Amino acid sequence: MQCGMPERNILREYCTNESTLSPILSFANLSLDPTRFVFWQYFQGVNHLTRLFCLLIACMTYVCSLHATHYRAGEIYYETIGPQTIRLTIVTYSKVSDQSAAADRDSLLLDWGDGTQELVLRSNGPDLDFNGVPDGVIIGDDVKLNQYTAVHTYPGVSTYVVSMLDQNRIDDIINIAGGAGGSVNIAFYVEDSIFYRDPNIFGLNSSPILFNPPIDYANVQDTFLHNPNAYDADGDSLVFSLISPLQAPGLNVPAYVNPDQIIPGANNNFTINPRTGELLWATPQQVGIYNIAILVEEYRNFDGVAVKMGTVIRDMQIIVVNEPNDPPQLASIADTCITAGDTLVLNLSATDPNSSDVVTISANGAPIIDFPDRTAFSEVPGNPATATFAWATVCSDISAGEYQLIFKAEDDYVSVSGTPIPLVDIESFLVKVVPPPPTGLLATVFGNDITLTWDAPYACETSDAFQYFTVYRRYGCGVGSFGCNADLASLGYEVVGTNITASSFTDTDVPSGHEYSYVVVAEFFNQQASPNAPAYNAVSSVPSDEACVVLPLVDPIIINVDVISTDASSGEVFVRWRRPLADSTALDTLAEVGPYRFEVFGEAAFAPAPGTLRNASLSALYSGLIDTSFTDNGLNTQSSPQSYKVDFFTRDSNQFSQSLPASSIYLSVGAQNEALNLTWQEDVPWNNTSYVVYRSLDDGVVFDSLTTVATASYLDTGLVNDSNYCYYVESYGAYTLAELANDTLINKSQRICGIPIDTIPPCPPALTVSNDCDLVGNDLGVFRFDNRLEWTQDNGCGEDVESFNIYVSEDGGSTYNLVGNTSDLFYTDFSLLSFARCYVVTSVDGFGNESLTGDTVCVENCPIYELPNTFTPNGDGQNDLYTPRMPYRFIESVEFRIYHSWGNLVFETTDPDINWDGSVLNGAQASEGVYLYEGKAYVRTTSGLQAIDLPLGAGNGGFIHLIRSQ
Repeated sequence: MQCGMPERNILREYCTNESTLSPILSFANLSLDPTRFVFWQYFQGVNHLTRLFCLLIACMTYVCSLHATHYRAGEIYYETIGPQTIRLTIVTYSKVSDQSAAADRDSLLLDWGDGTQELVLRSNGPDLDFNGVPDGVIIGDDVKLNQYTAVHTYPGVSTYVVSMLDQNRIDDIINIAGGAGGSVNIAFYVEDSIFYRDPNIFGLNSSPILFNPPIDYANVQDTFLHNPNAYDADGDSLVFSLISPLQAPGLNVPAYVNPDQIIPGANNNFTINPRTGELLWATPQQVGIYNIAILVEEYRNFDGVAVKMGTVIRDMQIIVVNEPNDPPQLASIADTCITAGDTLVLNLSATDPNSSDVVTISANGAPIIDFPDRTAFSEVPGNPATATFAWATVCSDISAGEYQLIFKAEDDYVSVSGTPIPLVDIESFLVKVVPPPPTGLLATVFGNDITLTWDAPYACETSDAFQYFTVYRRYGCGVGSFGCNADLASLGYEVVGTNITASSFTDTDVPSGHEYSYVVVAEFFNQQASPNAPAYNAVSSVPSDEACVVLPLVDPIIINVDVISTDASSGEVFVRWRRPLADSTALDTLAEVGPYRFEVFGEAAFAPAPGTLRNASLSALYSGLIDTSFTDNGLNTQSSPQSYKVDFFTRDSNQFSQSLPASSIYLSVGAQNEALNLTWQEDVPWNNTSYVVYRSLDDGVVFDSLTTVATASYLDTGLVNDSNYCYYVESYGAYTLAELANDTLINKSQRICGIPIDTIPPCPPALTVSNDCDLVGNDLGVFRFDNRLEWTQDNGCGEDVESFNIYVSEDGGSTYNLVGNTSDLFYTDFSLLSFARCYVVTSVDGFGNESLTGDTVCVENCPIYELPNTFTPNGDGQNDLYTPRMPYRFIESVEFRIYHSWGNLVFETTDPDINWDGSVLNGAQASEGVYLYEGKAYVRTTSGLQAIDLPLGAGNGGFIHLIRSQ
């Protein structure tokens, strides 16, 4: 019987109610799997004759499509065209030969994920049967490309999963359903997750697009490479991983195995590159058809925080053959970055070990598809084959992410049967287009200020993503030009100005005595109009060429703050400075005549503001300003740093200039196990490049140099706990000004001592808990119980354990209360109302270090609730009430119902004592006979109340024989 689309057209013609049509077509395409649509519930309220007619046609279609092989691969893409509106396309790749033609779909049922579904018509290819619906496009050997496009508006901001489910996959997929033809009965399912967020903050989002078709050939014992060639138009970052193909929402296909588990071994490995999506199979071992699934997750970078924006699942097919052919080899090319406005040119070549094969090189990727007028690709087939790719970039190409280009070398191998089975080699090429550098940077000195200017307009200033400029500064010059990935922080640059929208910037109060290097960077990012919207997908330009400038000695500069004595009240610090330079660029002594005066202010902190006057000196002539040092005494150098600044005055007490503050080095020592951690702080206007650490083993009498470091910390290891060690640090630095560069500045910290102690906690003990719950029967009159805790300690990391802390939680939650401490290896938690508790035990050593908690051990109650099966409410004072055997244990409440043998409810209660007196609900006395009961008992556990069907241990209900005769 030949059938297929005619039946579907009848359905469309006569079953015109969409609420009826969609599920009927769904039923016609799906097996009667309970995980699919429930067919009957869609027919409520539909005309009876219409139901019968549509059902008949649907069943005809269902019978025809049963076991019809069809789907090879597919995925779903969407493009946001409004704040909550998307244009979505389902893309499938189907088999067309044999019975698959009968299963061809001119429409698919799409689930929008918001409670609505829509029958979507195919939208690609010619209309060969003139039924108003395109027929798809044949793209290869027994492969048809089908596209189904629809537009949908969502009701609000939320997360939606759009999906398509249909029967059937093609037959003989060997890594699904155990192979052996089982895949034909497995449904095909793909989905996208749309994380709709507030567009006023997060912006709009479209799914990534995978340009390379998801069907490829591999050859046994040859390395297989494939890249989906993903592109995200929003510049979001993509992460790729392998998952199982699906047959329904959240339901993997049965018996799926990764391709490398078919004849597994060391030479059979199937992996995916999480950054590029490139599949590598080294190497296929068995001929056959394989299906895999790739999960593509997209993330948007909001100031360093990755926010997931959506996911795409691609179901892909790999056809492994065994042919006397080898894949071509494409010469590798290195990833790169390029400045917007430059032209990228790549020269490619490929060879094939089979001399008779002709190799063709092709290119694919977002730049080729999105910018055809600015990209060019030319190739010369052969063996070897050559090709050239060129891309003229512009400012609109700037992106925080990378563009991916896939270059493929493909041979022209044809099998003995005449079937083209080309093998390929690919190169996944990543290129990042970054903003160009600002140009024409100049630096001009005005006193202690440095003004920077650069060319305007900036080359990409009109780009929507351009925001502002940032200015960086470092000590010293000579860095030169920068590349795409310049790490300014590692080169010593610091930000001195940002959010600059003009083409100039003034750096004020710059310290004298240095040579400085400045660069300017243009900042690009996206941001919504909402006031609190975060920036996302930020990218910085290539830095400008550096502008170097020397700031003359306009100010006095401090060159020593050297601790020469450590004490809490009589400490001493040597302070020295240099006078301003006497020339026309700094101090003009003809205009600024004497007398000249220095005033030195100090404070026990890192910033003397304003500080107290510590020293003053006066000279009528500039040449007399030779007293530029003093020793400050009577200080607490033991517990705080000392900072200083120098003010310089000319005639009439006119303050001409002021030094920047400079502090002493302040050293701290932190105790560790058999080690001391030294860290130090300073605030100085010169550049310290190294530090010598000195140590004393005899309480500070004799010090020896221990090591030299470049950073402000050092960990001294291999020490003896409880022993005293003393330290100080000596810094070596200089100003970068040429005339000062040879003047090495040496300054010492205060002296400080420390004692290493054991800070390593012991291991947690291994805990067991026992009790006599099972021995507590109905005949015992005890209502308080004990839990016995015992533990063992690992001697390998617990030699110094002195005690153990016992913590308990009633519900196994996050809060545990300390209930005891003991030096024994056991503990009894006694007089409890319930056994149900969770315990953790920690070890504590002699230094007070407490171990991590070990495994949590929970014990539960063993409930007793026995229900008799005979009841004699005859007024003799014995057994007149139906109750459980007393005492029962650990039952908090019940849901207990008694029924007459023909099903009428006669009694119900939540009281665990029950206390049924033999009357029915209307107050009448129940007659003699057998009654049935059912219900639940609620038991207190560490995870809350747990319902257990009655009777305990059976759970299917029971009977009660009511006897009234004496």
